[in-house]
Amino acid sequence: DAYTDYAVEFLKEASTIDQPFFLYVAYVAPHWPLHAKEKDIAKYRKKYRELGWDRCHDQRYQRQQSMDLIGASPPAPRDPVVPPWEEAEHKDWEAERMAVYAAQVDCLDQNIGRILGTLEEIGAEENTVVIFLSDNGATERYPKAKPDGSFYLDNEETTWRTDGTRTKPVVPGVMPGPADTFGGYGPEWAHVSNTPVRGYKQSSFEGGILTPLIVKWPGKIEETGGITHQVGHVIDMMPTCLEIAGGEYPRHYRDREILPLEGKSLVPIFEGKERDGHSALFWEIAGHRAVRKGDWKLVGRTGEDWKLYDLKTDRAERINLAARKPEVAKELETLYQEWSERCNEGR
Repeated sequence: DAYTDYAVEFLKEASTIDQPFFLYVAYVAPHWPLHAKEKDIAKYRKKYRELGWDRCHDQRYQRQQSMDLIGASPPAPRDPVVPPWEEAEHKDWEAERMAVYAAQVDCLDQNIGRILGTLEEIGAEENTVVIFLSDNGATERYPKAKPDGSFYLDNEETTWRTDGTRTKPVVPGVMPGPADTFGGYGPEWAHVSNTPVRGYKQSSFEGGILTPLIVKWPGKIEETGGITHQVGHVIDMMPTCLEIAGGEYPRHYRDREILPLEGKSLVPIFEGKERDGHSALFWEIAGHRAVRKGDWKLVGRTGEDWKLYDLKTDRAERINLAARKPEVAKELETLYQEWSERCNEGR
């Protein structure tokens, strides 16, 4: 709500100035800690208690299939560390964790509605491009409690609120939601959020890097609710915004030469055209590496063997084809090494 209050104030002020505006709203929700309003949590409490994570995952997969969101490949199996819902020991607590997470998303949706409503109110709705995206997939990680009640990731951000109140780790018996709690929803529900793919935030499997992108551009995007399966990357955001604004990427800043853009504009896709996409895309964070060329994707952590997947038939990355397609794996590994060396030049 606080982020949106500022955004609404910004838009109203911008409407009084005869020049274009750029507004970037980086919500923290639905990141941990699981904090939400009771009125929003109440909407979902019964739902997730009745469904559990297995049925919820299956229902989401079936809906994705009916909407042609992800292709027809089978979903990733449940994370081995997660028991079947029937065997969950603390069902009420587990369901509450997902209910609070859903409430965060609900509140986020309400606030995006406030921003869209403000655009309409100031008369800018038909002349504003709205881009909504997430930075990564769902995470199973969050600060957990030690036996003495403190945190494993013990620091000022997790142990104390700014008003001096000590926060309580969310463990069975401590329900999430209130401001004096601190926790996440674990692999049990992160796997559901990442349906149908495998992995979580910080991995280079699809569960870590596959995110939604929703764009509203009156007069340019004609097919409301349309879906494209053309591949994009977050590096495409800068050239996209530059093209929309009619700007040019600078070559120098304060007598320093700026690195060239890596991305490509998404505007042709918005206009319903086939874009000349990337020859290859790359990822790396904390040793989690990946390279994608067409539908082939090579994934591997530093020090481990590479794994090769055909995303056209196996979006969930279930079948490692590295042994069957060694020439493809080698080609992608070479591309990754060349990219890695280029990125590290000068370090």
